[in-house]
This record gives sequence, C-alpha cells and structure tokens, in this order.
Amino acid sequence: MSSKLHGGNCASPRLVHFGLALITWLWIVGSLVAEVQFEYIGTHPDAVLQETEQGQTLHTLHEVSGRLFVGYGDYSADTGPIAFRSFDTQNLTFSSPLGTVDTEAIFRIQDSNGRVFALTTDPLLRDPGGYLGGPAGSTEGWAPENSLPFLHVLDFASTESMLFLSGSGGPDDIFHSVVYASSNGGSTWDLSLHANLPEGIEGGNGNFSRFYGAAEISGEVYVQQIFFRAGVAEPSTMFRFDGTGWNEHPPLLTSAGEWTYFIDPDEFKGEIVVRDAHPGEPSATYRFDGSELVKLEPNGLPDLMAWDQYVTDDTVYLLTNDRRVIASKDLVDWETIADNVPLTFRSLAVSDNSVFFGTTDSSLYRLTLVPEPSSTSLLVLLTFAVVTTNRRSGRPR
Repeated sequence: MSSKLHGGNCASPRLVHFGLALITWLWIVGSLVAEVQFEYIGTHPDAVLQETEQGQTLHTLHEVSGRLFVGYGDYSADTGPIAFRSFDTQNLTFSSPLGTVDTEAIFRIQDSNGRVFALTTDPLLRDPGGYLGGPAGSTEGWAPENSLPFLHVLDFASTESMLFLSGSGGPDDIFHSVVYASSNGGSTWDLSLHANLPEGIEGGNGNFSRFYGAAEISGEVYVQQIFFRAGVAEPSTMFRFDGTGWNEHPPLLTSAGEWTYFIDPDEFKGEIVVRDAHPGEPSATYRFDGSELVKLEPNGLPDLMAWDQYVTDDTVYLLTNDRRVIASKDLVDWETIADNVPLTFRSLAVSDNSVFFGTTDSSLYRLTLVPEPSSTSLLVLLTFAVVTTNRRSGRPR
C-alpha cells in the first residue's frame, strides 16, 4: 500500500525534464520580452504647453540621486520662459517647479559636489544669463544666477577647485566666445577666457564665435572655439586650462580632417565622449583623449548617428537613429540593449537597472533592464534536472 502511494506521488523523469525545459524557455522569452517593454510613466506639465514640437521635446535628461532633471525648449522659435522640474524615479512623479527662468530653452544640465546646474541656453531678450542651481536631493534652496553677460550659456565643467561656464557673449559685445569661472562654488564669477574673432573679421552679418562645449580631463578643462564666417561654421582655436591659465592649441581634427562642434562632452575613463550636433538632431559620436579626436564606429558602422548619449562611470549609452540603444564599456565593443525603440524617443538617462527616455511629445518612458540567463544559470538548471531525474528513477547518484 505504501509502495503504491509513494509511486503515485513521484514525477516521471520525462515530466521533470519537460517541466524544467518549460521553465528555462519561459525565463529566456520573459527576459527578451522585458527588454522591449517601454513603459509610459508621465508627461512634463510645462513642456507639453510649448507651442512647437521642438519646444515640447524633452531634449535632456540628467540623473542625480534618483531624480531626473529635465531640459526642453526651442531656441530657434524663441520660446520660453522655462519652468524647470525634476522627476522622482521611484515614485514616478514630477516635482513642483524648482524655478522658472527667462530663457528660451534649457539644453545642458550638469552637477558638481551635490549641486545641479541647469544652464540658460538662450536668455530672453538678450538679458544676462547663467543657470538655475540647487541641491540635487531637494526641491528647496533653488535659485537663479542670471547676472552674467552671456548671449548663450552652452556648457558647464568643473575641477576639484573651480567651476566653468562656456558660451558666447561677454562684457563688450555678443559675438565672441567666453568662459566664466568661479573658485568659490559659484558664489561669484569672473571672466576667465575671451576669444576674439580672427584678425580682420568684425562681428555681425553672420560673423561670430562660440564655445559650445567645455570638458574636464584629469583636472584640465578643454574648450573648442567654433567660428562662423558669414554664417558658415569652421573650427578655430582649442584652449586648455591647466590649473593656472589657458593655453592655445590647434583646432581639434580627426586624422581624416573631420571636426566637431564639441557639443555636450562627457568625461569617460580619462577621455571625452562628445557629439557634433545640437539636442534634437542626430549626431556622430567622437572620443577625445586630450590630444587626438577619433570618430566612433559602433559595430563597424561609420555612419551611425545618435540622438543622445548618456555616460555613467563604466558605460556609454547611445540612443541611435536606427532605433536602438547600444552600450559600451570601452568605446570599441558595443552591445544592443534594446531595439525597436519608438520613433519619438530623443533623450535618455540611466539609473540603476532602468533606462529613461524623453520624447517629442513631452512624455517620459522607462525600460527596465532584465539580464538574460547566463550560461552558469542554465548549467545549474540542467544539473538540477539530471540530479532530480536520477533520484526519481532510483539510479545511483
């Protein structure tokens, strides 16, 4: 009697194998499906009220301490002012406005020593510019610094002892490239670098210059002057701040003679990863080690463009114009994190195991990254299946 009862509760080896195979298959399929589940999580309440699609596009996402800081606007159509908010990545809610600033757009957001700096990309009516700044982990204590004579405030960089703002304008005219610096955490700012137009060229009629990007490598800051002659851009002098002053360098070119606007540079493992186009436009991606500029060719695709890049301590992520998110830990080998990305996605940020996206209609989406089963995990399952089968069938272990 007991023998029959024991046998009736014993799963057959074939059934055990089938069950474990089904579990493994569901695990693999579930992981793959999870990688392409783009979850809508909110709409920016101010960006959606902008009058143009460019203005409604969430061009910039910057993550600090579990909060996304969101940039948007249209400085071609002269929209604004801009109400600046953060988004809680755990509670999935927007904060109340951290401040409303008189700028047509906020495209560049950076952080340093626990503080966030949202730059006034294009101050309204040629008013003085600067940034909206405040503590990364709080909605209190935010205030504008808008007393600097910028026409455009385009980037921010920092070293251990100094902060830098780059762009165009200056105390005397609006046509030159300028850098302002602070040695006291932003309490006061002084003109640090004023780069004139080429000799014999007067400002106006399409003649002007800008520092689009500012980037730090090993305590040194680099800016690339872009000169516009009758509205046509060309690279001019590169400048390097070595801790005591600025030194001139030749224009930054690749070995093939290509150059970049040096837009939105991000430090990555002792190098700079930099774009060549404004937010909202697809761009080639470059790396710069302080001496050489190299165009990246992810997966051997020299013409691959990216809508946005996001850099963490150990990984670079690109949102490509062929509807993928790709990632690399060395700028050589690239892995596809997600494909079939919706056509409206324009910006991205990464926090923990999630990728966040900003869209052309002011929406935020989230992709939760679920790792595929490793070979070790599958080996454990297989071993378990064999051991279980042997036990059930009475074979020696």
